[in-house]
Amino acid sequence: MKELKNRYPGAKSFTTDESELFFGRDHDIEKLYNLINLEKLVLVYSKSGIGKSSLLNAGLIPKLDIDGTYLKYLVRFYAYNSTNQTSPYSKILEKIKSKNSINNILTETIPFHNSLWFHIKNIQIENVNKTILLVFDQFEELFTYPENHIIEFKRQISDLLFTKIPSDIRNLIEERIENNLISNDDLNLLNSNINIKVLFLIRSDRMSLLNKLKDSIPNILNTVYELDALTGQQAQIAISCPAEKSGNFKSNSFSFTTQSIYNIIDFLTDKGNHKIETFQLQILCQYCEDLIIKKQNETNQILEINEFDLNEIDKIYKNYYDNIIINSPEKYRLQIQKLIEEELIVNHTRVTLADIVIFEKLSIPSEILEYLVSTHIIRAEPNSVGGRSYEISHDTLVAPILISFEKRHQQELYEMEIVRKEQELLQYKIEQEKIRDKTTKKNQRKIIVIVSAAAIVSIVFGIFALVLYFDAQKAKNEAEYQTAIAEQKEEEANQAIFNLKKSEFTRILSESEIFCKNLQFADAISKLEEAYKWTDDSLTIKNKIDSIYLIGNKEKQFNDFIAEAEIYQKNESTWLLALETYTKALELGFNNVLVASKIATLQSMYNTKLSFYKTGATEWLNKGGTFKQYTLDNFIYPGLLLNPNDVDLIALKKQAENP
Repeated sequence: MKELKNRYPGAKSFTTDESELFFGRDHDIEKLYNLINLEKLVLVYSKSGIGKSSLLNAGLIPKLDIDGTYLKYLVRFYAYNSTNQTSPYSKILEKIKSKNSINNILTETIPFHNSLWFHIKNIQIENVNKTILLVFDQFEELFTYPENHIIEFKRQISDLLFTKIPSDIRNLIEERIENNLISNDDLNLLNSNINIKVLFLIRSDRMSLLNKLKDSIPNILNTVYELDALTGQQAQIAISCPAEKSGNFKSNSFSFTTQSIYNIIDFLTDKGNHKIETFQLQILCQYCEDLIIKKQNETNQILEINEFDLNEIDKIYKNYYDNIIINSPEKYRLQIQKLIEEELIVNHTRVTLADIVIFEKLSIPSEILEYLVSTHIIRAEPNSVGGRSYEISHDTLVAPILISFEKRHQQELYEMEIVRKEQELLQYKIEQEKIRDKTTKKNQRKIIVIVSAAAIVSIVFGIFALVLYFDAQKAKNEAEYQTAIAEQKEEEANQAIFNLKKSEFTRILSESEIFCKNLQFADAISKLEEAYKWTDDSLTIKNKIDSIYLIGNKEKQFNDFIAEAEIYQKNESTWLLALETYTKALELGFNNVLVASKIATLQSMYNTKLSFYKTGATEWLNKGGTFKQYTLDNFIYPGLLLNPNDVDLIALKKQAENP
């Protein structure tokens, strides 16, 4: 019997198996799918908690599966730490290396070559009708690795995307050509372009790190897609549709009242002031499903969520972590808190920890880890050493976890101080007993009793004062926390405005670059003028507009040279002028690949024709007699029209004209 599933994933991302429950992102799925079909390299970015991984796993991947033309390789690096030191490039190879030995022209020519190009080319040869798609989820994790790992990664990706055949492999191929060990069909197969596409997913607040890659992957920001938070309409679909589905779920089908959906959206948007983070929505929806499970186990309960079920909606999200701790096995509760609050968060950032470290350092058994994974507060992934690594399931949980840690820490300090005072009191009593045993004088005993009583009273009042102090400190911390929350809200609002401007500015620049790429310079300039209202950096926009004007003028001059050269090329007597004009176009640096190809073709034609005239003139002159005039008319004169300064033809002309 299949295990029953939740309708809402809560803290974790949607998986591919949960695609039937993934609603509200149809527009994003379609746009990203079209981008991948059109472009070689695509970058998806958004704030943490918006749902990039869910869009990938439950939206894009199933659509690509239906398409059937893609071979997909999903790679995640995870943050670098003492238990995760395998290089990013090695992790890519783990994903793409074929498990079976494949013999083909590539492996025969190069028995082993540990480059990304080699392994991807090998896959392409065996799957000629497929497009290979490399997907890098949580791509910001790359930049936690040492610099040499990052350099290795970008060099391998650059060779894969921009090099037809790496030079060392080309040398081996040329050796086989010289020894007649390779057929034309195999040569064409090796020379064919790899049908490769790359998709990066990264947090928007880490996008500046991509500058470290631009020297090797200059077009990494050419095609970008920003995944925005959910609108109210999208959220309504994401809330109601999973509840209505029939299937193998823990809860029966249920519904939400209109008012309850309104209350959820109103709460998550702060009364319509901003859009909805997927993570927060799923936490609330999971809470609603748990309510339904309780209702269906009771009699005469209507299976719907109404506004009364959500009368304390603001506490659901705050209590999410605390409820998991309260419901955890008491025997391991402290170890669990230390694991989550002190080991999986370092410097306010979540980190990854291997299972072997958790077992040895915190003595937490595997079944407790499985319990925590089942609550989705942490998630587990296979690691490169055969075990599993664990991390907090989402960045949004870090703040409430740290608040819980601070409260626990304060409570521990309070309890330690109480114990210390009690030990002080006990030690003092022991000392006084010793004094009693040593003295026989009644007055001394009275004095000791009085002093002891006073000391005891003092210590008791000290403990009472300490309790009052920590209560006051707790109240102070709560007030400071509320102030911090208010400041955080203001900061989030300012950040939202900043992100909006930045997002619009980036989008407009991207669209302008696409227009430039398509040589639509007027549209590109119009877009840039629109960008003025989204940034204070007007100088950058002005420079870009000036640059486009310069490119536009250069393109016109380039096209004029090409058109003029093509006219010259129609008559072999003006081939030299055509070559000279093509060279002028080449100096503009506008489309060197095109011009170099035209020059190479024409130069080959020119050399072949000139050689034909010289060879023919020499052969016919050697026949002597009446053939001299024939030689002049058919070889020497046409050859001199092609190149009036050719020394060999001038000498042959003198020889032919000599009686």
